[in-house]
Amino acid sequence: MKAPPTAETALLLQRARFLLLDFDGPVCSIFAGTPASRVANDLLGALRTEGVSIPERIKATLDPFEVLRFAHSINFAAADRTERRLREAEVAAVPTAMRTPHAADLITAWRKTGKAVAIVSNNSEAAVVAFACLHRLTLDAVVGRTSSDPSLLKPNPHLVERAVDALGAAGPDTVLVGDSPSDIVAAKESCVNAIGYANKIGKYARLVDAGADGVVEDLGTLLDALR
Repeated sequence: MKAPPTAETALLLQRARFLLLDFDGPVCSIFAGTPASRVANDLLGALRTEGVSIPERIKATLDPFEVLRFAHSINFAAADRTERRLREAEVAAVPTAMRTPHAADLITAWRKTGKAVAIVSNNSEAAVVAFACLHRLTLDAVVGRTSSDPSLLKPNPHLVERAVDALGAAGPDTVLVGDSPSDIVAAKESCVNAIGYANKIGKYARLVDAGADGVVEDLGTLLDALR
């Protein structure tokens, strides 16, 4: 049974005119059918075939974004090739991605009030668009990774600020829902309110410590707050 929204979280959501949703977590689990560890291993394998020596600390990573950061440390060309491969893997994973309960209903309910919603993600913009098309999600903007430079990804506020600009939003009228501390940090640095989505054990405290204005464990809680 989900907990009711706190008064502060409910008020924050009801006052907002613009909703930003992180993609992997709040909207879906993009690598539910294709484990992220396999994608990371494939990206490393491609670098090996190009003659790149992989340090021990990178060999053990389960995170494709860590591989992208490593590739960027080599040179721009390696980063561009790795980002392209990661983008292709993300798009290929879309059909087997697991939808987050209540996410589509939250998007629909939000837009029915005449307010705007966007997805802002470290995942590729191509993958987000493919997922939205597959599941017929109507969005006002999609802002995802379009560069091979990992420094532009959250917690850098770059993507959040792009989303705010795309919607013609103002920070105080905007709320971002994200499931990682990097989402919360990027939101706060953009003067955007932030609600953490603690979808796994241990996330609640980390999201609070990152500065979340509220934390929920079920998106149905946010849906109830809108009602």
